[in-house]
Amino acid sequence: MAESDSNSDSAADEEAWEAVYQLRLQRRPVCSTLNFICHSLLTLSCPDEQLILKAYAPRCPMEQLADEFRVTKSNPNPPLLHYGIPLESSDLPEYAERHGREPARFMREVSILSEKVRYPLGLCVPFGPTTDCRFVLELYSNYTMRGNQLKVERDEQEVISMLKEELKLDPSVRPKWYFDHLDPWRPSVRDQLLLERAARS
Repeated sequence: MAESDSNSDSAADEEAWEAVYQLRLQRRPVCSTLNFICHSLLTLSCPDEQLILKAYAPRCPMEQLADEFRVTKSNPNPPLLHYGIPLESSDLPEYAERHGREPARFMREVSILSEKVRYPLGLCVPFGPTTDCRFVLELYSNYTMRGNQLKVERDEQEVISMLKEELKLDPSVRPKWYFDHLDPWRPSVRDQLLLERAARS
């Protein structure tokens, strides 16, 4: 009986985190969009790549999810991160074209890939200033990882290998954790001033 209650509590927790995740996706604040524009203005005009990476280091992609970004009862609202395979802008259109489908409708390829690997995939845009890709083929987020990890019918590494093979990605490509493109975080005032000065010089 105790084990049954424990399973019920775990399922309820997973449903709660999923609800929070969906709410975050539906209620993106206007300030997040303004921050996104601000990041673009700061970084696109700055010629010093190392300065950008230093200023935005707290939002770089990571291979392992840090504890501070895990969703827990004591930390119910951390920044949103997506775990998945980094893609260039051409990867999905080229995949569609190889299979005789319209490259311009590449978003449809995500559901096709989901069926092939029998796993619910998503397509996300990563945080711009520090990203090493255009899209993230998402397996789960820090809000859905506990529930979605259980849905993998095969070993997770096998699913990742199948996706890389289907998309003809380089063997060196590895999944990472990426901050969402509308993350409201901003560099310190000092770092922003340094970026602005570099852009004007």
